[in-house]
Amino acid sequence: MTTDQIEKIWDETDVNGESIFVRWSRGPRFDTKPSKDYQSGAIHSGLSSVKIGPWADEYLERRLKEYRFLQMKDPKIKAYIYKAQEIGLDSDGYELIDVATIECLGVWNQA
Repeated sequence: MTTDQIEKIWDETDVNGESIFVRWSRGPRFDTKPSKDYQSGAIHSGLSSVKIGPWADEYLERRLKEYRFLQMKDPKIKAYIYKAQEIGLDSDGYELIDVATIECLGVWNQA
């Protein structure tokens, strides 16, 4: 999924309270439980993610790449694009999404 393709799906956002998010992970098969705060060990009420929207291209690219460093720890980690309901914020101030509402729209192609 390219950045241009992501921009095209924004028309589908905010339907039934759903928005578009990027989550750096091993994929939907692994994103079935709420996230864990690695400093405190506390379990969040949803999955940590980064909300993306129809912003200027440079800002969108920056949001998409924000957690790219995770690939250094595990090369199987990719930027998955999800449509989901936002249910709050995690301890770092990033959006939490409801695990039960996740729809995977694809993987961001970083080329």
